[in-house]
Amino acid sequence: MRMSEEQYAALLKQGNVREVGMPAVRPTPSVVLPPQPEPSQDRYRSKTERAYAALLTMRQHAGEIRQWWYEPMKGCYLAPKTSYSPDFLLWYPDNHLEFHEVKGPHIWPADWLKAKQAAALYPCFIFILAQWKEHAWHWKRIPAV
Repeated sequence: MRMSEEQYAALLKQGNVREVGMPAVRPTPSVVLPPQPEPSQDRYRSKTERAYAALLTMRQHAGEIRQWWYEPMKGCYLAPKTSYSPDFLLWYPDNHLEFHEVKGPHIWPADWLKAKQAAALYPCFIFILAQWKEHAWHWKRIPAV
C-alpha cells in the first residue's frame, strides 16, 4: 500500500514518525518537575542539622511550632569583624521566637563562645543549644550573662 503526499505530510505532522536524517522531536511533558538537588548540594551544613530539620518538621506537623527557618540571618553583629549566624529560628504558637544552635556530641569552645556572646548582647531573644548526644536530643537554654 502506498501513501499519497498529503497522507505522508499529515503523518509527519502527528510527530510519531520522522524522516530519515531529521532530528527526533520528543513531546513536551505536561508537568515539568523542578530538578532534585544532588546529595552534595544539600542545603544543610551537617547531618546533625539535617536530622534536626526533620525533627522540626515533625514538630510543626504536630502543632508544637508554627514555623521554622534554617539559617534565617547571616552575620548577627557581635563585635568588629565578628558575627554569629544561628542555625534555626523557631516561631511558636504563642508567638515567641527562639534561636536554636545545633551541635553534635562534642562542642568546641569557640563554637559555644559566639552563641553565649549573642545571648548576652541580645537578651530580648531566647537562645537554645540543641545537642545530639547519646542517641537523643538534649536542649539547654543559653544564659544571657
